[in-house]
Amino acid sequence: MKKILLFTLLVLVGVSCYAQWSIGLRDNNYVNVAYELNKKWEFKLEHSVFAEKIPYQYIRVNAGYKQQVSKFEFLGFVYGGTIYNGDFYNVGAKIGAEYSPINRLKIKAAINPHYDSGYDYSTCYQGGVWFNAYKALSIVASVSNIPEYRKAEDRVYLGLSFDVGPLWVSPRVSIPIEDSSVKSMRLLTSVKYEF
Repeated sequence: MKKILLFTLLVLVGVSCYAQWSIGLRDNNYVNVAYELNKKWEFKLEHSVFAEKIPYQYIRVNAGYKQQVSKFEFLGFVYGGTIYNGDFYNVGAKIGAEYSPINRLKIKAAINPHYDSGYDYSTCYQGGVWFNAYKALSIVASVSNIPEYRKAEDRVYLGLSFDVGPLWVSPRVSIPIEDSSVKSMRLLTSVKYEF
């Protein structure tokens, strides 16, 4: 028993030398814990923090891979999620690329095949730019119809990104393209802290 415990401990320490843990918040509503191996493979567990009882909370599992090739970074991941009472589930994948023509600019694009048991299939998209304005401060802008909750809707995102050591924070305004009235806008914040 001691040998098995020692072997397990050695494997975990060896693997953790090439791994990174992080905790975070996505779009105000989803807390997560992630494990990244060799800066390429990522496994993430997300859980909603809706103002609802436990049966109506959402849980999602993500698994993905990313690869840097010259000025390009390619990524792909799959996911599946459901609420505890089983009223709906969704599954999908996201395939994307990021191009850095100069050091302070990134251009991003992604496609997201997404299936929701209540809203059926939709092909979602995302495209945007990231510009490093000053040291840890960047300006971000994108257009996307990837669901913030469950339903795909065309929205414009404008905001900032702060990247200081292991901490990343990104507050953004989410504006619907069809109805840009103030009451349809959302203020979203995402946070990530790496250990």
